[in-house]
Amino acid sequence: MTAVVKNMTNSTEVHISPVFCKRAAGIKDIAKAVGVHPSTVSLALRDSFRLSQSTKDRIVQAAAQLGYRPNYNARGLAGQKTQTIGIMVPKLRDLYVIDVIAAQEKWLQSKGYASLLTVTHKDPKSERKAISELLGRGVDAIAMNYVPTDENVLKELQQLVSDGMPISFLGISNL
Repeated sequence: MTAVVKNMTNSTEVHISPVFCKRAAGIKDIAKAVGVHPSTVSLALRDSFRLSQSTKDRIVQAAAQLGYRPNYNARGLAGQKTQTIGIMVPKLRDLYVIDVIAAQEKWLQSKGYASLLTVTHKDPKSERKAISELLGRGVDAIAMNYVPTDENVLKELQQLVSDGMPISFLGISNL
């Protein structure tokens, strides 16, 4: 299947096959196809009031035809939110924990967020590694279904809260 998008600047057609692309179509690909600047594409995909509805419609249509998917990691690098929450749990053997995770996931999805789940086994080394991994992946917040007992892990979490990272514990908000 090939997407055909007409470039409005010079009336040429751009044929792109999203199925055979090695990477997903990006903002620059859409801009090239429609004949606008990448910043215009970015504004259109965020439904900015600064663009005419017809321009937004052309860009959104091209994005759909090209198989565009937002790159949340790129958004995070640009200083925007990644729409991702890190969830830390001690284990997955308890049905209560599984039910809580399912409820969290359902709520996050309803708000447009995704989650990254880490299992720490209540081991301080695993907890520190999980925190580091989640931060490295640019999560917007961390939710924990338990309170760590290790003093160093708690100090690290307190420092993150001081630095502005939202952290919540089941039934407790921030440290």
